Amino acid sequence: MPRLAFPPLLAVVALVVVGECAAGSVAASYRHHSSPQRLLELRGGASAAPVQLVNAQGELLSSSAAAVAQDAPAGTDLTVIASVGGHSRGRKLLNALFDTSFPTALSLSSARDASAGAWFAKAAGAPNVVVLDTEPTDGVESDGPRRTGADSAKLAGLCFSLADAVLIHSPVASASADVLKDWYEQLFVNHIAVCNGELKGKPLIVHISDASGGRAPAAELVLSACAAGWAAATATSASLRGTRFNDCFEFEHVALPHATYEKEEYEAAVQHLRAKLMVLASGGVTKQLTASAFEGACVAAWDAVGAAMDGKPVETWLRDRYWASKAFETAMAMESKKLKAWTAKVAAGGIVPNFGASASAMLSASLTAFDAGVADCSATSDAMLSQRRARLQKALMADLQELFSKQHRTLTMSTINRYKAKLLQVVSRSGFPQQWQQDSLRRSAEKHFDEVLSSLMVEELGGPTRSQLNSAFSKQLTEQASKYIESPPMQIQAMHAMRRRTGKGQKPPRGMRVGVGLVGAVHSKTGGGQGNLQSFAGYTSGLNSLHVMFANDGLIPDSTGSEPPLFRWQPKMNFDISI
Repeated sequence: MPRLAFPPLLAVVALVVVGECAAGSVAASYRHHSSPQRLLELRGGASAAPVQLVNAQGELLSSSAAAVAQDAPAGTDLTVIASVGGHSRGRKLLNALFDTSFPTALSLSSARDASAGAWFAKAAGAPNVVVLDTEPTDGVESDGPRRTGADSAKLAGLCFSLADAVLIHSPVASASADVLKDWYEQLFVNHIAVCNGELKGKPLIVHISDASGGRAPAAELVLSACAAGWAAATATSASLRGTRFNDCFEFEHVALPHATYEKEEYEAAVQHLRAKLMVLASGGVTKQLTASAFEGACVAAWDAVGAAMDGKPVETWLRDRYWASKAFETAMAMESKKLKAWTAKVAAGGIVPNFGASASAMLSASLTAFDAGVADCSATSDAMLSQRRARLQKALMADLQELFSKQHRTLTMSTINRYKAKLLQVVSRSGFPQQWQQDSLRRSAEKHFDEVLSSLMVEELGGPTRSQLNSAFSKQLTEQASKYIESPPMQIQAMHAMRRRTGKGQKPPRGMRVGVGLVGAVHSKTGGGQGNLQSFAGYTSGLNSLHVMFANDGLIPDSTGSEPPLFRWQPKMNFDISI
């Protein structure tokens, strides 16, 4: 690989790995592979072992900065190049660009040990070039909103304060415009807070996308996302509001292929980026830091980072809670629309048709909406999200439980009242009801109660089962029926019914009543007309009556020797005289 020949300038390259999940492997490499010969065998890079600049507790070791600067020619300007994100892939790129020896193996061990913080290393063959690798600590899971001494945002703020060029690796593969915009907005907000709204120079931002498999976004999309993120970040800054991204930063987009499967393309991209940085290191400096002032600049930058960010909650912590609150409100809003209609119907004494299935569907839809709203939250917020989801589910189920209880009470009372009304009809008609009559009415009431109850049951609510509720209703129905039958009003109704059945009828009043009787005959010729089919029907109401005779004897001559007519009618008067 051709080596990069730098002029007598000190190029400081800083790497910030935000949210590095494999930081423990770097710790192991620092502890067990710090031998110069071993580093050469592993990485083929610089022979000098890394030295720590910032430890895991956030303490700046200014002596390391002084040691790096002391080898630079006196009076020379410093060029600072920073790399944000990328994890081990970002360290591999630094090794390819500057022949450094940062370890790149992945591990799931924690970064909360001696390996965390910022580390210096000298580039092989170029004593004036220094590379700064950072292994951030993540305090979201254990410390809540509090930042750790060397979290990713603070280390990124340090690099932005010192950098003349920033290599920013895409946070995710195939990142959308919205993701990139949010990512850059967070970086710019922290940068503005650290520099207190006073930008120095016009640094170069190099956005590095994953080009393996053709997944790299277009340069125009990335530039637009950067500009949108800058506009959002400066919206609340009095000194920078309205400034354009292109007026404050230079921009370059690099689509980086896979280092193993697309080796030739990867090397070509590295050479292109190396040439770009060569121009910057050849004299395009912006911060104009001298070697003698490098230690003081590092101390001042780290102090500014601490002053601006130590009191601010972790961005991930804030973002996850914002999304959780928004998802909670969205889910509750979905529920309130249906509950409003259901509550009005239940308050009027009605029962919601198919309440159980509808309530289960609404509960599932609300929880699904909440899960979709927090899908992008970090894994470190799982406990908080589980608590919010449980709170949402509890609130939803409390509302549904209240509606179910009211409808269950309405159903119980209406069924009992219906049973009492039918029992009263039996008593009024025939006196004291027989056991078979009571059993029939009971079965009808219990069947009606069970049918409606089955449509009200919501499985997610738990509580008494359908069988238990039916048993409780049967017991309540027995108690109510016993009390109702033995009540004085029911006893009086039974006595009246018995008197009507057994008492002597009263003599009608004096007078004369008149009624009309009508007798008719139909002589049909159907079926041969010989009289082999005859029928008789009649109706009587008091003194009024109607009787009709039908016979198929239409072909049999009557007493006159001729066939009878089809219809014959005979009216008569009925008189009832009471003296």
